[in-house]
This record gives sequence, structure tokens and C-alpha cells, in this order.
Amino acid sequence: MLSYQPVIPVPFMTLDEYSRHSGISKASLRKMIGDGRMIIKKKDSPREHPQINLIAIYERATRETMAALG
Repeated sequence: MLSYQPVIPVPFMTLDEYSRHSGISKASLRKMIGDGRMIIKKKDSPREHPQINLIAIYERATRETMAALG
């Protein structure tokens, strides 16, 4: 069993913030959002900027790690 407690600085980040922290270009992030590899917060209005869901990213990473470790 994997036991750890990650510190997630914020639950959501804008594309600009996530791009700076991860080093992934905004264009690549938009493609990842479009094909479902990057999960975003539901937008309240169509004009709202997308917010990357960091909790979902950590959850996915945990599941993938558990599957890899068996």
C-alpha cells in the first residue's frame, strides 16, 4: 500500500500558472484538455478561463503508481 500525504498548494490553477509550474506549453495544455488528458474545473460561463484541477492530477498519478507497483 502506498502511503504518503502530498501537499497540494491549491486545488485549481489557471493555464498560465500550470504552464509556468510544469514547463508544459499552453498550446500543449489546450490539446490535453481537448482530448481529456487534463481535467479542468467546470466553467460557470463560456468566457471563463479554464482552471486545471490539481486534485484530479494527483489522484490519477496515485492510481497509476498503484497499478504500476501492483
